[in-house]
Amino acid sequence: MNVLILDDDYRVAMIHEAYVKRYIPHATCEVFYQVEAFLHHVQRSERTYDLLLLDLFLPHTHGFHMIQQLRETHPETDIIVITAANDQASILEAKRWGVLDYMTKPVSEERLKESFQWFVEWKAKVKHKQQWTQSFIDEIFHFNVQSTREAASLPKGIQEETLAIILKNIEMQKIPQTASEVAASVDLSRSTGRRYLEYLVEEERLAVDLDYQSIGRPRRVYVMREQKEQKGK
Repeated sequence: MNVLILDDDYRVAMIHEAYVKRYIPHATCEVFYQVEAFLHHVQRSERTYDLLLLDLFLPHTHGFHMIQQLRETHPETDIIVITAANDQASILEAKRWGVLDYMTKPVSEERLKESFQWFVEWKAKVKHKQQWTQSFIDEIFHFNVQSTREAASLPKGIQEETLAIILKNIEMQKIPQTASEVAASVDLSRSTGRRYLEYLVEEERLAVDLDYQSIGRPRRVYVMREQKEQKGK
């Protein structure tokens, strides 16, 4: 997952970068303190960016101008605003620009963690969702970290961060894996790994197949649902 950070306070930017790497699995960060350097980079980069962490108070310009510039070259990038601006106009303007989350400085680690973990879960859900029901559409158009997390509460013993790691691992392997193989790769017991995998199957984010190539009984293997569907075409 590729993340951009734009904040003219390098100390704040470094703190946010550390939290991104801690709570967003396999994240790569590109940090900018100067508006000119940021614009020069995004206007020429062909890389896809998943997320921008943006301050609104920037030298000689405003964060909303940065959003406008980013939308022209990277419209797929989601944005989380982290700023000292807590006035009504700024908050409503951010909502009009489609900002996913808005946090006022100083932000607690717990609040950042919650936002980042929701973002990872939301991205995975959007990517692998097969049926776009009204309830799922409501999640997208009525984004709120706390209410969404409560509405989509996980079963006991299932953690969002672990789900994201398992999905990323299977996606990177690109071949079906058994519960034992997945558990070993993410440092879980086989029974715990199977519990997570079966939950992901129920959520239609993974599919199950049978491997008849091994000696003896066929193995139950797990694969990204979209990979299995593409293979079946």
